[in-house]
Amino acid sequence: MSIDFNALFGIGSSYCGADWLRGALAAEPPGVREAVARFRHLWTPEEWTAGERDGSTSIVGPGGFSLDIYTSTASLYHVIPWARFTRKDDERGILRRACFEIASLLDLPRALYLHELLPIGPVNNLDLQELETQLRASFGAPSSTFEALANAGEFSAGCWYVDDFADLNTASSSR
Repeated sequence: MSIDFNALFGIGSSYCGADWLRGALAAEPPGVREAVARFRHLWTPEEWTAGERDGSTSIVGPGGFSLDIYTSTASLYHVIPWARFTRKDDERGILRRACFEIASLLDLPRALYLHELLPIGPVNNLDLQELETQLRASFGAPSSTFEALANAGEFSAGCWYVDDFADLNTASSSR
């Protein structure tokens, strides 16, 4: 059994709703398109759908994406194993570019990366800063590099990462 990738996102004030987001993801902006092409074979869904599930709206799409939308946050499950994300630069880059696109669509270009078994409790009533505070209190500071993240224990300090997409923001603004 593998432990898979999760990301947490904040939702900004200009976010336009789950139906709009599903449509925007279905249009497959470049980072999402690249991830769908790379990981499509790992996941059954072939189109982007939205539906209600456990008090949230769930958006599921090809390429391994399942995104739960709450009031102030969104939680992404991706089928890629956590170890591949932390250790394979090319696959991490692809997934980071997809996360950058999602964060940009949600209007808060920042994400917290963690594995799916990290116990963070319900995310539906917390904003991203509150989730980060909770992670810091439970697991210490996040890793400062992806190399440190790859070497961190599953439930120890450094077992999660904060991505502000600074390198991707610079690359996208220079186009």
